[in-house]
Amino acid sequence: LATLQYLTRPSAGKRTGRNIGVHANVATDLEAVHAPIPVKMADYRRVAAPPRLIVDRFELRRWQPAQPDFADPASVRTFYAAAEAFVCAAVGAARVHVFDHTLRTSGVSSLNAADGASAAGAVLRVHGDYTADSAP
Repeated sequence: LATLQYLTRPSAGKRTGRNIGVHANVATDLEAVHAPIPVKMADYRRVAAPPRLIVDRFELRRWQPAQPDFADPASVRTFYAAAEAFVCAAVGAARVHVFDHTLRTSGVSSLNAADGASAAGAVLRVHGDYTADSAP
């Protein structure tokens, strides 16, 4: 078992969330309280019947691109173009768009890099970055 940090339900009258960037300290009804939850983990690279996208909603594929320099915007653009092409070929998509690059570094304490260029700290909780409403 691995112990992962999950968000708990917010208190009465509160919403789950954090104030980010220019919105910092604007909403007073947001809170983010975490709880350690034991989770059974598995190495899906070694299962007898590998997961399939059409059945399991995910699939493992091998891809060994050139290692980018994530601090160099040109290197990141090249890497993401290659990733887009890989995903298009894997799922038969006509177009894939990578967006919202965030460089995360363990030595940084801020969870957000509002300028899109500097590094943000590691996120040590289970979370989803995007919903159908928040993606472009």
